[in-house]
Amino acid sequence: FQQGDQSEALKQAELAVQNSSIFPAIHTQALAILARIELGLNEFERSKEHGQKAIEMRDKGGINCIFESMLRLTLAEALEAQGRSAEAREALKNGRDYLLKHAASLYDSSQRNTYWEKSFDSARLLDLARHWLGD
Repeated sequence: FQQGDQSEALKQAELAVQNSSIFPAIHTQALAILARIELGLNEFERSKEHGQKAIEMRDKGGINCIFESMLRLTLAEALEAQGRSAEAREALKNGRDYLLKHAASLYDSSQRNTYWEKSFDSARLLDLARHWLGD
């Protein structure tokens, strides 16, 4: 959406959230995408709210969100943009811990390296964790 029409991306993401409410897994993913778009539009509070809602839904329902790295990265960045550094670091720590736990479940090291390094969101999350948390 960085090169396209941002308002159209926002409308489509909002529509996806509205139309997916009866499908928790899809709804969680739509919320994650909406939160990321809102972050890009400097709608930090809305981004944080939608990101937190998606994480709560995922945790409550045991839902696997394919955008987990993006979701957790978005939440940390939205909190940091609001000057809520302690909360941002906690969100980032939780995201990093989730990533490391998930990556540990992958069978071979090449899969783990791909998961960590070739996924932009995963790589950015881990890089921010190194800088923000000193890890």
